[in-house]
Amino acid sequence: LGSVGRRKFIVPMYQSMLEGDEKRQAWAKKIYMESRASYHPLAQGTLDALFAEQM
Repeated sequence: LGSVGRRKFIVPMYQSMLEGDEKRQAWAKKIYMESRASYHPLAQGTLDALFAEQM
């Protein structure tokens, strides 16, 4: 997730992690915050919305 920024690849992975328990959700948030700057702005927007609805 830190080296691939394609939205079609990363969104399903984050969705899967956010469907898990609180520990997995926290891990997803940590990875996203560390990797966010390297993602395309459209991917950032999609993931920001995904995290907003899940958290």
